[in-house]
Amino acid sequence: MESLQPGMILSPVFVETKQQFNGTLIVSTVRRSYPRERMEAVAADGVTQYDGIVIKRNDWGTYMDIGCEAPGLLLAGQERRFGKFWMDSEPQTGGQGPAALLSAEENIARKLPLGACSPVYVWHKSVRSGRIYLGLDPRPERGTSLDDLAVDGVTPIAGMVTKNSDRGVFVDVGCELLGLVSRKEMDVDDRSLDKLSAGDVIQVYARRRSAAFGRLALGLIAESRPRIKASAVIADVHYQGVVVSVQHGSAFIDIHCEVTGVLPDTAPQYVAKNEQSPTLARGDRVLVKPLTFDASMDRWRLELIEVMSQTYHEHGPSVLHVTQIQSQTAEHKHLRMDSVIGGTVKMTSRNYKDLLQSWIQVRLGRSLSNTDIYYDSQLADGCWRAAVMLARPSAEGFDQDLLTFHGQPFPKKALSEQSAAKQAL
Repeated sequence: MESLQPGMILSPVFVETKQQFNGTLIVSTVRRSYPRERMEAVAADGVTQYDGIVIKRNDWGTYMDIGCEAPGLLLAGQERRFGKFWMDSEPQTGGQGPAALLSAEENIARKLPLGACSPVYVWHKSVRSGRIYLGLDPRPERGTSLDDLAVDGVTPIAGMVTKNSDRGVFVDVGCELLGLVSRKEMDVDDRSLDKLSAGDVIQVYARRRSAAFGRLALGLIAESRPRIKASAVIADVHYQGVVVSVQHGSAFIDIHCEVTGVLPDTAPQYVAKNEQSPTLARGDRVLVKPLTFDASMDRWRLELIEVMSQTYHEHGPSVLHVTQIQSQTAEHKHLRMDSVIGGTVKMTSRNYKDLLQSWIQVRLGRSLSNTDIYYDSQLADGCWRAAVMLARPSAEGFDQDLLTFHGQPFPKKALSEQSAAKQAL
């Protein structure tokens, strides 16, 4: 490596790994004896054994080469399968099921030093982010793929809580993706979620999925009727829907389908009967028409027909002015912070966490992963003190220097996190 100088031509080189989350390719001048496996071909069932070699360790965990185009990660504190997996009174799922919990392995650095080999199992993967999450133990049973999971809102699924956070409760349902019972779901009771902790076995219902973005939305209550498949949605037919989110100038609509629809920046303008510019916020009921299915987003692109009913907007985190919907251009990557604040999404009460997320996503030019922004909150002397850490990929690809910004102490954790996000902005 010492003999390499800028401008030198190396020929040939071979791509060893690629990292979707930071756009990094790692190359070598040495040709492998056999090709690496594609991400799509990796069996994320938790029981197929891979031979892993430790190649790096940092605060996120232990990275291992499993012969794939992307490295696998043993998350710190989540290396071994948790001891007791199921309670005596199991949810009605017809068996024990593959869901389980990963917990810490003591002295992982001593047991698995750099260069060490160990059998590992792929528990989760996200093709879009290019991440593979490993375990040193197999699942109790073979896991299922996202395509084979019943995402209809009415089929009970056995799951095990892995984490309880401000976003909601993360649940392992024995699938290649972790599910999330979001606190933003309309029928979710925060008090019910607060009682759940890691290791609890619960019954959940899969409501929405997105293979493109690596997301699986769960609910604790069965819905009144099954959700329809994405392939069963009929274009140019009107559907009633509910706005579930407004982000980055687009409104995301639940039309009781396994995937959400989106009113993108190129949606036609709509003016209400009173000829005032309507706004859309979470909870609004709308009438929409599916136009085309966007496979890259795993969503239906919609056209707004009518705003049927609206929630009270004054204190909502964000609203979308429908007549201000505009097409995005590549220039968005160079927007200043004030143009993001004053753009198509009008912030009626400043949500600095949303603004920080929007700003970073615009600068990166891609969807955010769970390692781009991380909040750490500690309770001391009756006050929460939060810090936000922003991962900055290095030129080598794996190293991520954490930029840390501290918020002011507040009695509520959410307020301290908003303060930390404000400092970061």
